[in-house]
Amino acid sequence: KLSKEKQNQLLDEILTIDFKQVEQLYESTKQKPTFDNVKIEEISGKKLIFVTLNLEDAGLVKQISDNLQNKYQDCLIFVMSVTDNKVLFVAKANKELNSKGIMCGNLVKQAAILCGGNGGGRPDFAQAGGKDPSKANEVEALIKGLL
Repeated sequence: KLSKEKQNQLLDEILTIDFKQVEQLYESTKQKPTFDNVKIEEISGKKLIFVTLNLEDAGLVKQISDNLQNKYQDCLIFVMSVTDNKVLFVAKANKELNSKGIMCGNLVKQAAILCGGNGGGRPDFAQAGGKDPSKANEVEALIKGLL
């Protein structure tokens, strides 16, 4: 497990990267995300960055996951955006993580089903959505359990 100091350092880097690199996108949509939670953990030898935010634009959520994967290529990136009436999930992983059994399509599908939705995708990238934000607080435990 990463030390609290290392987690805080990574969190600072994540927020700096994302806000700098997608600032123009935020300006164009007038929507700046609220990062509700960012967790960096190692589970069963696999690194996970789990981000919870509040952002309706699926393109921006995907951009944030892209930026994170570009910087943290050895981590599973799981971004969950929770708004009033929906939940959006984006997962990204590299081929090495795929070879360790991490399949993004399955992860987002299970999260979406939990939240009354559906979706899926490839082993290295997937997105999905759900209609029941009240279940969002159970998603992190679900994802960790699937690792």
